[in-house]
Amino acid sequence: MTVALPIRTNQFDITLRFFYSLINGEIWIKPQDPTLLKTMRGGEIVDTTTSDWQKFDVIGIPYHGDYKSLLGKDEVIVEFSVASEVLFAVSNLGIGYIYKPTDHKRPTVWNKFIGQPIPHTLTLPEDRRSMSLSTSVGLSLNKKLSFMDPREIVVHTKDGAMISREIGITITVYVLTANGWIILFWDTGLESFTHGIVCPFQADIMSAAGSTIFISGVDEGGNLYFATISAADFEGFKLPPGFIGSFVAPEPNPHFRNGYVPLGQGVRKFPMPDWLMQDTSMVVDPIDLSKYDPLDNKLLTSKISIHLVGQGDAARQLRIVGYKVIPSALGNINQIGIYYRFIYEKAWNFVAIPMPITVPRFIHPYNPAIPTVLKNYSGAFLNLDNPYLHIELRDFHPYNITARPATLILRLGSEYAYILVYTIEGWGVFFHKKDHDKIIGTKDGEDHSLRVTLKILFTESNLLANDSPLGEIICKDFLPLHMQTNALIMVANNEEIKLKSIKPKNILKMFFTRKLSPQELNDSYYIRQVRDPVLQLHGICQDRTIILEKLNANKAVKEKIKKDHRRIHLEALLFFFVNIIASVLRKIARPASHIYFLITAFKKRKIPEKAMGHEALKSLKTLFPLHSAILYNAARSSHESSYKIAKNELKIQITKLENDYKRLTLSI
Repeated sequence: MTVALPIRTNQFDITLRFFYSLINGEIWIKPQDPTLLKTMRGGEIVDTTTSDWQKFDVIGIPYHGDYKSLLGKDEVIVEFSVASEVLFAVSNLGIGYIYKPTDHKRPTVWNKFIGQPIPHTLTLPEDRRSMSLSTSVGLSLNKKLSFMDPREIVVHTKDGAMISREIGITITVYVLTANGWIILFWDTGLESFTHGIVCPFQADIMSAAGSTIFISGVDEGGNLYFATISAADFEGFKLPPGFIGSFVAPEPNPHFRNGYVPLGQGVRKFPMPDWLMQDTSMVVDPIDLSKYDPLDNKLLTSKISIHLVGQGDAARQLRIVGYKVIPSALGNINQIGIYYRFIYEKAWNFVAIPMPITVPRFIHPYNPAIPTVLKNYSGAFLNLDNPYLHIELRDFHPYNITARPATLILRLGSEYAYILVYTIEGWGVFFHKKDHDKIIGTKDGEDHSLRVTLKILFTESNLLANDSPLGEIICKDFLPLHMQTNALIMVANNEEIKLKSIKPKNILKMFFTRKLSPQELNDSYYIRQVRDPVLQLHGICQDRTIILEKLNANKAVKEKIKKDHRRIHLEALLFFFVNIIASVLRKIARPASHIYFLITAFKKRKIPEKAMGHEALKSLKTLFPLHSAILYNAARSSHESSYKIAKNELKIQITKLENDYKRLTLSI
């Protein structure tokens, strides 16, 4: 067994200590330094007798106590990813298994029931282009870190004001979806793959390390693009309970310790940094520079990976598989190798790979049939009746990063006003269920819960300086909310959005709608199942056996979607009551947190730093209004979703097949 490429894939992975490889469903490990006879066992680095490949932690597959396999019958590991000696493996059933030595309990074993607040079997999205694991850990949470190379302990990351802030711990699995536009992610403190990030282009391959994502993509002309984004996890982008964020001026005089603001202290500045396009114009063909076009660089491929090599956001090494033109007496030779550099550097270095292999320029060509995920909605005020006021929400998606907000456009006569809409996903007490990623954000499932900050673009209009009807609306309904962090809440799906203010309460209420495109309807959860070609009878069929098979298949799908529909709405009800309980517990826990604060102060004879748990309780304040709205929408839309269309189509298909079967039976 040899190392084919120093590039991370889902069959081969690298840390600063070890190489990992997946062979015949088993994970193997070997030290990077052949003079160090080390391996991983029970969550610790231990001595071994060889520097050659051996099965990871004795048996090379997920196990629990006494090395008993966690895998079911006919279940095998088909892909995996490693980050700082934390492993995540995926079976042929799409089930995820995690090996997490950061917990102090020893020996470390694999776990199948993962996620919070209720551990559950985690199923990855079926339709995906790539998957990658990332581990970001700080020093304040007393996690077990002795097994990590010190250079793989991230410690801190930068906020929107480029202030370094200590991180807690986020072990995150990223999935690039089949359309190439969305990266979904899950970490060990979340419920499922219902959080995400919109890509700046249609991505081909994705790799992640230390909460930094590296993507490659190709456009309709075959031109390659590369981009990175830092702090791209729930803790960094989504402002979880216990963290305070603001869209106004950076925090004055932040308290630094060891060069960064300690965990849970201060106010994190939003918006967070945007995607950074990685310039490859320095990769040139030295033979004929006159023909060089940086956007048509045939020397590079989309095969990429990112590697964590130190603390902070800058310590990420980017690698791209490509070719270098080498002159020789026999003609020019395209030598395959790796172009590499650190994330903020300009020049690319090259190292040759001494083996005769060929790598395609890209795996997934640009697909013009895949629509952009950003949508436009038409809107109206719920607390203002003005038939001449036109409202539109443009370029919206629940996974928009804060650096790329949607735009609210108001038009009254010839006057326009433009308002940026920053959204941060709301925190909720959900736990994973199969297919959750396919139905969230649609009427087939539950809405996205979002916290919203508005920014009026004063430079776009002089409305406030003039005596205008639209200016009066802006002053009355929007100016009190201007740059008020998370002053509004939003529940959104791909057809409807409700937006209302909570600070001050109900000063603004808006409703937005849009129609699904035919392709979106075809791709919806229920209709996609009903319109499966396997269920359809094409042309005239005189074979009773085939007709009966189709009939039984349609009836089976009918029962399945009926059970799915019932399950999904029961889950929505369960989620709602879990959130009510959390909201009630907040009322009880808030005084308890004050008592804990005073006891700690008395014992230490000093006022302690503000507890993150105390701030986390404040974060629960919006749970009730957000998730009660989600429950209401789920109940109301149960008869408006694609389920109703799917039921009617199935009824027609089944009736036709039954009639055909009866006709052929009577003709015998």
